[in-house]
Amino acid sequence: MRLIILLAAIGLFLNSSYGQTFDWVNGDTMMVKLEKNTYVELKMQQRNLTSDSLKLGIEVVKKNIPSSWDGMVCVEGFCLGSILDVGEKASMVPVYGDQTGFVRLTVNPMNGTEEAELRIRVYDLENPSNSDTATWLLNSMILSIKDYSALNSFEVFPNPANDNFKVTSSKRIEKVVLSNISGQEVMESIATDFFNATLTVSGLPSGIYVMKSYNEGTLMGMKKVVVL
Repeated sequence: MRLIILLAAIGLFLNSSYGQTFDWVNGDTMMVKLEKNTYVELKMQQRNLTSDSLKLGIEVVKKNIPSSWDGMVCVEGFCLGSILDVGEKASMVPVYGDQTGFVRLTVNPMNGTEEAELRIRVYDLENPSNSDTATWLLNSMILSIKDYSALNSFEVFPNPANDNFKVTSSKRIEKVVLSNISGQEVMESIATDFFNATLTVSGLPSGIYVMKSYNEGTLMGMKKVVVL
């Protein structure tokens, strides 16, 4: 019976995924090594999956950018004049047909070399639960090894899951952290042998989460997972 229920839940998840009103043109995560005193524009686009107009909004859910840096966020239709703080929202101009929306981070680290992260939730204004996050990882230590595939250096199964996530990594890890779509850490697990970890998620609300693996404080991998 439990297997039947699980399969039915996975089916519902897949059906709901197909019902999404937007997806990403070139992915939802960008890793960039910034040049000092140089502005760079980092844009992520959303594809309209409907046959009607698409009205999207944004909400900043994580901002770890030094105050000494300069920059701003722009969305389809206008620019917001600054990098919004956590909790601040804005709406895009509607897009139609095969048009794309976008959210763009323009940033200048000035003389800074710090690691920084910005995460913005993009959501359907007419159905706010239909959402996903765009993430900018700036000057991340992971870039020092010039291995852009490192964000996929571990596997999670099953995904989606309603009991446990099993994590296996091709790179040495010390811990795995699970955050909700708002950027709040909800769970942490220490790796059992530096290559494997288990997270019990049966007590968590259903939804999309971000799983990150770390070693000696350095981000080693990141994936989106679904709790049923």
